Amino acid sequence: MQKNFKRSDRVASEIQKQLSIILQREINANEYGLISVNKIEISPDLMYVKAFVSFLDLGNSNLLSTEEKLKHLSKQTPYIRSLLSKSVKLRVVPEIRFIHDDSADKLDHMNRLIKSINKTA
Repeated sequence: MQKNFKRSDRVASEIQKQLSIILQREINANEYGLISVNKIEISPDLMYVKAFVSFLDLGNSNLLSTEEKLKHLSKQTPYIRSLLSKSVKLRVVPEIRFIHDDSADKLDHMNRLIKSINKTA
């Protein structure tokens, strides 16, 4: 029986899992709040990763804007890659680019719009 998904899909899934663990345990939550890895896109040659992340503010992390959080997170990419290399057995650990995933924000906005329409109706 053939496998229905490619190696890159399996690697992306493992990277997403390990990256989530690293961001929860190793990165300072006071600065960023809770970081969620929503989606991983990996290149076919497994050399580049786009990590779509969202931030959940914990009250005291509102000091930084989303762009500043992404900039600080990007500065820590070499450290994150070194931790990832210890948990994922690949010949070369891919370059990681963090991108803000605003789908949760859009969903929240849509829910507020629907609630306001229901109140007026």
